[in-house]
Amino acid sequence: MTAPQSRSLRFVRRLCGFAALLLVAFVIGWLAARPRVPDAFYNSTVGLPNKPGVLLREEAFDRKVPAGARAWRILYTTTRGDGSQALASGIVMVSTQAQADPRPVIAWTHGTTGVVEGCAPSVIADPFANVPAVQPLLDKGWIFVATDYAGQGTTGPHAYLIGEDEARAELDAIRAARQLKGIRPGNSTVVWGHSQGGMRRCGPRSLRRPTRPMFRWPELPRSRLPATCGR
Repeated sequence: MTAPQSRSLRFVRRLCGFAALLLVAFVIGWLAARPRVPDAFYNSTVGLPNKPGVLLREEAFDRKVPAGARAWRILYTTTRGDGSQALASGIVMVSTQAQADPRPVIAWTHGTTGVVEGCAPSVIADPFANVPAVQPLLDKGWIFVATDYAGQGTTGPHAYLIGEDEARAELDAIRAARQLKGIRPGNSTVVWGHSQGGMRRCGPRSLRRPTRPMFRWPELPRSRLPATCGR
């Protein structure tokens, strides 16, 4: 083998080695970036009740829950904007020091986390990373209710930025939370949304009156809407 051929062979070997390293780094990054796979909690093997807001399953939840609080993940029935039945999941959290009398509810509608099942806040590594003022609301004894929306956590399509679908999942999460033992949600409910969740102005206020729950429904300012709501 001549000297030029030897140098060319070494170059090709180094190039192949570098390409292999890039491929390994890509595979590792891809595996690390994949969303988690929801576990069996999010699947219902029984026929769904023909009623939205029915609590089907509850389970103690402790991932990233602040000290001095207790939480549950919930599975409940909801309906989509076209009236079809669906499953949705979410998180309910309250301070361990909350008083026994009925407490106000903060209904948190999360911003964009993704569009597949594993992107649900109750599934990802840090469910409360983008929730502002978590500790102050717990300190006041308020009940935190956060829907994942239908299609996140649970199977089926996720109606991204479809305000009515998201609003129904949110309303039904509050209904389901009222069926939990050990907490007493009051009649005062405030919706707090960010980004995708800020679209809730296009949802609850636009629902037909029979769909709305029987509790007061004030609004908080929404932030960073990813779309414009019609008036």
